[in-house]
Amino acid sequence: MVFHLGKLPKKHDRLRRTLCLAKYTQQLAPPPAAVDYSAISDLGVMLNATLGCCVCAGYGHSVQQWNQLAGHAFIPSDPMVEASYEAIGGYNPAQTASDGSNPTDQGCNMLDACKYWRSTGMGGHKIDAFVSLGESTPISQLLLKQSIALFGNSYLGFSMPQSCQEQAIWDVIPDPGDGSTEPGSWGGHCVLAVAYDDTHLTVVTWGQLLKVTWAFVDKYLEEAYGLYSEDWMVASGLSVSGFDKDTLLADVQAL
Repeated sequence: MVFHLGKLPKKHDRLRRTLCLAKYTQQLAPPPAAVDYSAISDLGVMLNATLGCCVCAGYGHSVQQWNQLAGHAFIPSDPMVEASYEAIGGYNPAQTASDGSNPTDQGCNMLDACKYWRSTGMGGHKIDAFVSLGESTPISQLLLKQSIALFGNSYLGFSMPQSCQEQAIWDVIPDPGDGSTEPGSWGGHCVLAVAYDDTHLTVVTWGQLLKVTWAFVDKYLEEAYGLYSEDWMVASGLSVSGFDKDTLLADVQAL
């Protein structure tokens, strides 16, 4: 499989309207030591083997996961993923050349995508809100765990090093001095985190489940969001004491 990336550098809302998860979890009990929502069948690449649409594929896998675990299976189709990529990233399939290249296949940024998932969604499946897990790095492991425990997953954007290209588990390695361990030396990539324990995150990428060490997360995670879906919360029975969802939804409406 050819591995395509496609996450553009982190974009900051110039009006500072991005809500932060920490505001709504101040009364929340510590997250469990381990959470696993990775039981997702029929994972596909969602066009990310041919296009730099990882930001859209990541959300497609989120929709797939929520619906399967809530008991009403739905898998976004490739045309749905492509339509989202066109709307968010400006991709134009009509400009694909005979060799498969396309000058409009330039990826997209996650903040614009999160806004699109809330306003439009994919295949009719929208989110009710999204929250940042941190505006500086390293991003809090506590908030990452809270996001997965609360929302079923976490929407992550890595600044990928070349050194992880052949790794079965993404991990930090000693710097060989050739620049291959530098953040972003490979590019930017969006994945969906669906499980964690004390040693690893489990993410969905290119239609597979892959382990990521916490050291890798601390060094290379550039941005992270929690995607709030009322459908998921109700269907899964996750009404968590201490999570201030009423304030979150009110804040979203006030934006």
